[in-house]
Amino acid sequence: MEIPNYQKFTISDIAQLKAKLASLKLNIPVSEDISILTVPLAVGYRQKLPNRLCVQPMEGCDATANGSPGPLTRRRYSRYAEGGSGLIWMEATAVVPGASTRAGQLCLHAGNIEAFADLVTSMRKAAARRWEHDVIIILQLAHGGRLCNPDPVLVHHNPVLDVESDIDASTPLATDADLERIRDEFIAAAQHAATAGFDGVDVKTCHNDLLSELLGARTRDGAYGGSFENRTRLVLDVFAGIHECKPELLLSTRMSGYDANAFPYGFGGAPTNPQEADLDEPRTFAKRLVDVGVDVLNVSSTAPRQPTSKHANEASPADAAMNEIGRKIAITQAIQEAVPDTIVVGGDISGFRQFAPQVAAGIINGGGATVMGLGRLALAYPDAMADILKAGKLVPEKTCMLCGACIELLRSGTPTGCVIRDPAVYGPEYRHQRQFSLDYLKHEAQRCHNCEAATCRAACPNGIDVPAFIKAFESDHISEAYAVLQRNNVLPEMCSHLCPAWLLCEGACIEKTLTGRPIPIRDIQYVVSWLAREETDIGIPIPSEATGKQIAVIGAGPAGLSAAAMLSGKGHHIVLFERGVRLGGTPESVIPASRYPGAQMEIEARLRPALEAGRIKINYGRELGVNLELDPLREKYDAVLLTTGLWQEHALVAERPNGVIGALTFLAETKQGLRGPVPPRVVILCGGDSAMDAAREAQRLGASEITIIFGGQRSEMHWHMDEAWTASEGVNLMTMTEPIGYSIDAKGTITGVKCHRTDITGDAGFELPVGMVIEAMGLRVADCVRESLTRIDFTEIGLVRTLDDPAFSTALDGVFAAGSIINGGASVAQCIAEGMQVAKAIEQFCQSCPDNML
Repeated sequence: MEIPNYQKFTISDIAQLKAKLASLKLNIPVSEDISILTVPLAVGYRQKLPNRLCVQPMEGCDATANGSPGPLTRRRYSRYAEGGSGLIWMEATAVVPGASTRAGQLCLHAGNIEAFADLVTSMRKAAARRWEHDVIIILQLAHGGRLCNPDPVLVHHNPVLDVESDIDASTPLATDADLERIRDEFIAAAQHAATAGFDGVDVKTCHNDLLSELLGARTRDGAYGGSFENRTRLVLDVFAGIHECKPELLLSTRMSGYDANAFPYGFGGAPTNPQEADLDEPRTFAKRLVDVGVDVLNVSSTAPRQPTSKHANEASPADAAMNEIGRKIAITQAIQEAVPDTIVVGGDISGFRQFAPQVAAGIINGGGATVMGLGRLALAYPDAMADILKAGKLVPEKTCMLCGACIELLRSGTPTGCVIRDPAVYGPEYRHQRQFSLDYLKHEAQRCHNCEAATCRAACPNGIDVPAFIKAFESDHISEAYAVLQRNNVLPEMCSHLCPAWLLCEGACIEKTLTGRPIPIRDIQYVVSWLAREETDIGIPIPSEATGKQIAVIGAGPAGLSAAAMLSGKGHHIVLFERGVRLGGTPESVIPASRYPGAQMEIEARLRPALEAGRIKINYGRELGVNLELDPLREKYDAVLLTTGLWQEHALVAERPNGVIGALTFLAETKQGLRGPVPPRVVILCGGDSAMDAAREAQRLGASEITIIFGGQRSEMHWHMDEAWTASEGVNLMTMTEPIGYSIDAKGTITGVKCHRTDITGDAGFELPVGMVIEAMGLRVADCVRESLTRIDFTEIGLVRTLDDPAFSTALDGVFAAGSIINGGASVAQCIAEGMQVAKAIEQFCQSCPDNML
């Protein structure tokens, strides 16, 4: 993510604004009388717009997993409604899940109509709290076409866009039958929108979505390509179908007046000069739309891919931006003049900041539009209309600064809003994204001293040559940097997400001592890892000839995977036995996606050569002591590695009452989307790393008061993650407090946690009322695993005992152990390191045993 590069706005009054427009020879009207903005306007046959300002559609990327409006969606649109805008044009909403362009996009379907209806109701209630008028709500229905993720839908090939979209020219086009199915999907979505209570729908025909591209499909054969009539047929059929099914709906479209695609692939461009607009077809299209019953046209246009003139080349960035605004306003006016009796919504005036009302009034008074829309300005300033109605002006400090941060959030696929004016909500995510930007990390890498006896390297459990990979990264040698990482860490990307670097390498960085700011080693490692995975083949190479040795690895967590990868690289055949259904162990199954997006892409990339060659085979659903026993494995394999991990949780009482759940179970169910809202009051019984993850997930699921109980001192708490959030509102930390039991009601449901103070002799104890308890009191070797390892020695604290010679070996010859089953739950970095170390020990053992000696 790049640093925002916005242009300063130095215009301080209307006179300066008019002078600037005159100097640029821009015919943009400015009216100091803005009363036109408050004049109501009839729309359709029964609705009325209370004023002339519209919130333009801007995606928030904050939908739930099934496309329903999320909490931030509801917040955003309720603020718009309460802010006084008479027309709210909701963002692009996919007509079916496959039509979405990104995760987090809204999608309306039969399964979530009620969620959208609830959003509409909340918007109307928000408007009613402050205004006597109702609000008109239009839902934009969209199909991403070539932009669909992950499966693009093409209506024609465009050489420029194909390259930008990484689409091969041989990719087949959607058939006419496909397009007719999509037509029906638009009509069905419009019916859902009517059921949900929307006043109208927008059939999106701009910004390179499917219907927009179809308008320029001159090279397409069949009923929907070639001639103007064919290229517009599908859109007009959609509107006809909606009107027939739901005649009460307002019909509208956000249409492209000029899409900047070169002839013959674009719409609205001059055939001889694609940098200039030719509005003959857009004007005719607008008239056809009105003929089929469209009530409102919302005009958009795209900036040319190259400057339109020598003047534009020589203009300052700020003046070039103003020239572009003038061009877009002129295109909107041309459409309005073509359909003078139709409501046309203009936009692109956020750049005028506090003078946007005067420009909007000037354009409307001059016949350039009927209603003016606010995009980024509304995102930054949701109560802009209220200030216009009450004070007759906007507050400069509340307007959009056009910094571009919201666009960067959208591009990164994260919840999007105004970072500057709504910092508490969107600032943290922007800073998180900014944390991984290349320009920032390279600047940070320059601070590395490249120490000879590097303390950061000594503090790394994997012994990574930190200065070497940072130096390679700074020099843009990503492959070299990754080579340094993978020599000592099989899964560096996983480690970069989950390793407590502030306790290890970053904690030992001399810059932490010198400036208090260590080099962001972990962030650089993450960027190097994913760049290498995206740009190169990071598969671990395997020898062409196999050794004939077969090794069983029980448990596919960080330690087991690391060992399997290393041993396959030596030519051995590996069989992985995993109790779950995915590789990655605890990080993959329970750590929230917000903290760790997942292990699968890195694991598949690293193991690909071995998997394709059959050197690694995976057996899912196999659990030691349940459907897998050690002795048969010893008979069949040359060596056996135990990396089952710790996954059985300690419990406060033998039988948990209703409302009490183990942290791992809670986290696994939450990650799978199986848990709904939690009670407002939740207690976490703390003892392990999963406590904090459970607390944060409970907070996300609706808990308003979370109490974390720990029996020791604060200094004894050891979590492998940032814990600053524990100081946030609604989170309580009670140390030196020990839970001793539960209170339950007649139905066996938890009502309270009984506690006493460990630092007060003879404390009588107390009880905390609670709706839910999450036990995160630590993990132990599962009973079924321990009962199956009758000939394996265990330590006093219940972990598998290993020997020093051979390293990581157990009391049984040829049986090794590594990871949490021997270290009690160390960091991911430590488990990966042990996996690599035990692989070396097994390799030496196999070399010393030419035949199966087990």
